[in-house]
Parts: sequence; C-alpha cells; structure tokens
Amino acid sequence: MLVLLLPTGLVFASQDAVPGDRTYPIKRGLENVIVKASSVHPTTRAFFKSDMSKRRYKEAVVLVKRGDTGSQSSLIELVTQTEAAAEDISQIKDPKVKQELVENLSKQIVEYKAGLNKLETVKIEPQVVPVAQPATLPVTQPDPQGAQPVQAAPQPVQQAEPPA
Repeated sequence: MLVLLLPTGLVFASQDAVPGDRTYPIKRGLENVIVKASSVHPTTRAFFKSDMSKRRYKEAVVLVKRGDTGSQSSLIELVTQTEAAAEDISQIKDPKVKQELVENLSKQIVEYKAGLNKLETVKIEPQVVPVAQPATLPVTQPDPQGAQPVQAAPQPVQQAEPPA
C-alpha cells in the first residue's frame, strides 16, 4: 500500500499543473502513458487526444490570466494537440462514432475560440509605470546667421502608444 501511495499522490498533485509547475512533467508523462495504453483502438485514442486538447486549453487560459510568458508556447501546444485529435478522429472507420467525435471536437474548438476572445477583451498587459506629466527635453535650434545653436523652449516628448 505504501508503494502505491507516493505515485497516487503525485497523480493528484499534478492533475492541475500547468507548464512551469514542478509537477507538470509528471502530468505529461502520465498522459503519454495513457495515450500509449489506449493506442490499441483508434476510437479510444481519439477520445483521449480530444481530452488532452481540453487540458491544453485550460492550461493556456491559466497562463494567459497570469500574464505568464509561457502562454504563447502553451497556445501553440493547444493547436498541436487539437490537430492531433483531429488526425486520430479522421482515422476512425465507424461513420457514426467518427461523426460524434467530429461534432464534439468542433464544439470544443468553438469554446476555445470564444474563451480566448473573452480573455483578449480583458486586456492583460504588462505592468507599466504611469507617467504623471509628459517629460520635456530642451531642443536646440540653429541660429539663422550660422552662429552657435540657440537654446529653444522645452518641447514635450511624444509618448508612444502602447501596442494594441
């Protein structure tokens, strides 16, 4: 019983892990074992790959909400995992099962898009230190007679607009 206690604890501890967490490699390793065990039947493999796509979506959402720099690679992993699920579904011979899995994956993709669009509207931007007043820099203008440059009145510095 003690022999199984540690692995079971790791499974539970890693189930909500996201990229960057210490237990994330454990989670991915367990997922790979499940996919290999389910690879005997294409329908089961497609089901698990579709479920893994959901997991990648949830991870990406967590990372985007955190403002984590790993969110971009997590979004790429989401696309890759969803494509792998679609590929496995395309190999299913039973048209009824295939259609059901296609519809489920299509619904998931619509949910992913809506969820990610919602996150996009909740502007998640890096912390910026606000500037109370525009800074001013002295500007020199050449003397029309060709003499030394004359000190002109300070001009406001143009503030760049933050990227959209």
